[in-house]
Amino acid sequence: MHKRLVDEILMLEDMNSKKSIKQVADILGITEKTVRTDIKEIDTFLQIKQLGQIDVIKGNITVNATFSQVIRAIRHMSISEYYMLKSERLEAECLLLLLLSDYITLQAIGEILSVSRSTVLGDLEDLNSFLTVHQLHLIAYSGQGHRIEGYERDVRGIFVYIFEKEPLLVRMIFNRLASLDLYNHLMQKISVYRNVICWSEKSIGIYLTDYSFELLNYYIVFASIRIAQGKVLSNIAIEKKKDEFCDMFVRKLNDLEHVVWSSGEQEYIRELSTKLCCVNAKWTMNSGSLKIQLLTRRIISKVSQMLNLDLYMDYLLFESLAKHIERVLYATDWKTEKSSNVLPEVQKVVDNNFEIASCVQKALNSLDIFLPELLNENDVAYIVIYFCAAVDRCTDDNYESNVLIVCNGGIGTGQLLKAQLQSHFNINVCDVISSHAMEFQEYDSVDFVVSTSVLENCEVPYVTVSAMLTNQDFRKIKNYTKKYNHKLLLKCPEYKSKEGSYKLLDLLKPEYIQINVDADDWKMAVRISAEPLLKEGNIESEYIDDMIETIRKYGPYIVISKGFAIPHASTEHVIRTGMSFARLRQPVRFGAGELDPIDTICVLCSEDGENHLTAMFELCNRMEDKAIINMIEKCKTTSELYKVIQTW
Repeated sequence: MHKRLVDEILMLEDMNSKKSIKQVADILGITEKTVRTDIKEIDTFLQIKQLGQIDVIKGNITVNATFSQVIRAIRHMSISEYYMLKSERLEAECLLLLLLSDYITLQAIGEILSVSRSTVLGDLEDLNSFLTVHQLHLIAYSGQGHRIEGYERDVRGIFVYIFEKEPLLVRMIFNRLASLDLYNHLMQKISVYRNVICWSEKSIGIYLTDYSFELLNYYIVFASIRIAQGKVLSNIAIEKKKDEFCDMFVRKLNDLEHVVWSSGEQEYIRELSTKLCCVNAKWTMNSGSLKIQLLTRRIISKVSQMLNLDLYMDYLLFESLAKHIERVLYATDWKTEKSSNVLPEVQKVVDNNFEIASCVQKALNSLDIFLPELLNENDVAYIVIYFCAAVDRCTDDNYESNVLIVCNGGIGTGQLLKAQLQSHFNINVCDVISSHAMEFQEYDSVDFVVSTSVLENCEVPYVTVSAMLTNQDFRKIKNYTKKYNHKLLLKCPEYKSKEGSYKLLDLLKPEYIQINVDADDWKMAVRISAEPLLKEGNIESEYIDDMIETIRKYGPYIVISKGFAIPHASTEHVIRTGMSFARLRQPVRFGAGELDPIDTICVLCSEDGENHLTAMFELCNRMEDKAIINMIEKCKTTSELYKVIQTW
C-alpha cells in the first residue's frame, strides 16, 4: 500500500457505486494502465484483510466491501504494510526524533521504519533541509546519535504541520511505537485524552469534526511526551478570546494528575484551538439560509456522483430542496409536534426507488454537520421524493412524446397552444391542424392528440383542453399520459434572474479576483480572499470575523467540492451582495477530509439571503466541470482568470 492507492480508495468512498478507469485516471492525472495496476494492488490488500474485492467490468470499477471497514483497515496499517515516499519518510524520521529520548541512532530509526541504516543516512541532508524550513536543526553527537534542536514552539509547530499534511502517517508512527515495550503506554495515553475531549464536547454541546478531534488528540499526546522529557513551552502572551470548549478542555486537563500543563502549554492549546472546526448539536435561526443552500448543494453533488447523473444542473431541485430543508430545520415549533411516520403513498415511492433512497441517506450521513440527526424518517422520505422527480427529469429529458395539436381557432391560436405545451412539457409537436383536416392525417408517428374541441372518429387517444391552458388543463394532460403510460414529463424550468437578483458576471468583476494568494492556514485564506469585498464596500470588517467564527462553530460545510470552498456569514454586516474569487498559491486544509486541501475560495455575501442564488448556482456548476477547473489552474494572471469566467 502507498499514498496513491490510499487516495484511490478514498475516491471510491461510495463502495457500491461505479467509477470508470478513465474517470480515476483523469482525476489523479495518471494513465489508465497505472490505474489498472493499482486496482490489482488494492484488490490484493482487501482480500488479504478479508474485506471484499474489486471488480472491473467493461472499464467500470466496483468495490464490493464496506467502506467503514476499509478505512479502519487503512488507519490501522503497520509501517511494514505501507511504502513511504521519500517526503513521507523524512517526516516519519522527524517524528521519531521528536518523540523518542534526547538521542536516537540511525540504526534505531531504520529498525522502527523497516528500512536500512544506509537509507536513513542518505536522508540526513534532505532531513536537515526540511527542518531548517521550520527553524529547527539536526545535530549529531558522536557515540550518542542524533537529535533535533530549536525553540519548543517550532517543535510543536512542525508536529501540527506534519499531522495536517499526513494524518495517516502520524497514526502509523504512533501505532508502531505503541508496539514497542518501552512505549506500550501510548495507546493508553491516546485513550485517556480522547475521553477528555469527548467529555468536554458533551459538556458544552459542541462537537469537533473527526479531523479536528484527531488533531487535538494526537497533539495533546505529543505535548505530554515532550513535557515528560522536560521540554515545556515558555509563557508567551497572546490575546485570549473566549472559547467555551477550550476553557472546559483545559480545566479538565489540569484535573489529570500525571501531567502539569503550564500557562505556556495552555496558551498554545488555545492557539491550536483556532485551527479546529466544530459542529453545533443545535441549529439556530441566525445560522442563515446560506448554510442550508451550501449543504443542499453538497447533498446534490454527492447523490449526483453516486448515481452518475448531472443532477447538480437542475436548478429546480436545488431551489426547492433548499427551501424544504430550511423549512424543516427552522420551523422548530411545527417540527416538535409533527409526526415522524411516513405516509403510505410516500413510503411506496421510497421503496420503489431503493437506489435513490440509499444514495440520499449516504449523502446525508457523509455531512460533517449534524443535519442527519435533525431529520426524522419522514423528512428524509420527502427529500428522496425531490430526488426521484429530478432523476425523472434528468433521465427522460431526451424522450419526447409525439403530439398532434388540433385547433379550430386559427393559426395564431394554434401556435400559442403549441408554445404553451412546449414551454411546460418535453414534447415533439408533429403538426398543428384544424379538425376538418384530420381525415387526411397520418397517425403512425402520433402518440396522442391535444385538441381544443371534441373529436369524432379520432384514430388515436386524445385529450381536450382550452386554447389558453389552465392549471386544470395541465393536470388533465398529466393524468391522461399516466393513464396511457406515455412518458410526458414536466420540464425543469430554466432558472431566470428575478428582479433584483444577480447572475455570476454581475458580481464577479476583475477587481474581485485574486490569484497566487499566499496563506498559512484556512483563517488567513478566508481573510485575504475577502479583502476585495471589504475594499469595494460590499461588507464591513466584522463580516470576515463572522465567517471565521461560523466555520469554527459549524465545521467545514462551506467546502462543497474537492478543493473548493464558499465561506460566508449572516447578513448582519453585509452592505450589498457580492462575490470575491481567489486562487491560492499553496492549498490549505479546512478539516474537510477527502475534499481537502482547498486551493480555490469564493467569498460570498448576500444582503437578503436570496438575490445571490442564481450567481451561486452558476458558479457551483462551473466548479463541477473538470475542463473549466483545468483552465482556471493554468491561469497566471487575474485578467486570464477573468477571461475564463467570461466564457462560462
